[in-house]
Amino acid sequence: IRRQRQMCIRDSYVAVLFSDRLTIYDKYLTEVATLPDVSEVRAVLMRADGSAVLAGASGASLYLP
Repeated sequence: IRRQRQMCIRDSYVAVLFSDRLTIYDKYLTEVATLPDVSEVRAVLMRADGSAVLAGASGASLYLP
């Protein structure tokens, strides 16, 4: 069962963090990118250019779809 942990909206993009993956959608809710195995990610910050900042307990990283 996939459970939504967080959702972040920025301009034309929506990032949805599920328990097993991160999915980024555009303004038409078309899937733009999926990042599997995000078990260490605790928060996501969507950026206006379609990239996302992924934050975990040990640090943060920038995801460029």
